[in-house]
Amino acid sequence: MPPLLSHLCTAKEVMEGWKQWHDKGSLPAVEFYSHKRGGRSSYSNFYPASFRFTIPASVCSPDFLTSRRSMEVDVWNSEQAIMLCKAASMGDLVAFDEMIITSDPAAVKALGRNVFPFEEVIWERVVCTVAVEAIYQKFSQNKGIRGELLETGDRLIAEATTNDRVWGIGLNVGDRRCQDPSQWKGSNLLGWALMEARGRLLQGRKKRPGKEDEQARCCQLHPGGQLHLRRRSSAAPKRAKG
Repeated sequence: MPPLLSHLCTAKEVMEGWKQWHDKGSLPAVEFYSHKRGGRSSYSNFYPASFRFTIPASVCSPDFLTSRRSMEVDVWNSEQAIMLCKAASMGDLVAFDEMIITSDPAAVKALGRNVFPFEEVIWERVVCTVAVEAIYQKFSQNKGIRGELLETGDRLIAEATTNDRVWGIGLNVGDRRCQDPSQWKGSNLLGWALMEARGRLLQGRKKRPGKEDEQARCCQLHPGGQLHLRRRSSAAPKRAKG
């Protein structure tokens, strides 16, 4: 299956694209939810799967890059990897250091909600790259669960829950609309990232991006390297959402 979209995209663009992508993946769609039940529990970001995560330099703020913190961290789950990227993208070094030692996915997610200052425009710009890298690195380093992803072939994958309209499709497992991407109510960012990671694994693309490619991508995601530092004089910086 060809790449669905460049990683330099937004969750809104991913959601809009499902209306056209349903014919590029086979049905029935793989529906999943939760790391505690069902045969696809490894797909969840809360699933316990340790791996060494390389934080993409392209998603990091200049403050984080100059802090000399390691770009390679050992994580207990992909939720931790994603939240570490959120802190790194905003330059919240205090939150980052707390996340490093937090193994519980619910606790690390709570830390992510309190990243400060939070600029939604920056997170929107980097979240697709973050999602794909976290999921790809998780499955590429865990042979025990890799087969659960690869066995889906080219089928669509959907995190089916009404609790999340960003990472999920906004519909619960078993809802007949889960089998029609044009009726999904959410971006399904996790399902999309799983499909992207699956494609990379199937194609054997395990090489890290070259230095020049990484620098170019960094300029696109953080033009001028100063977006995250600007504060509106009329309003206090926002806390992270979700």
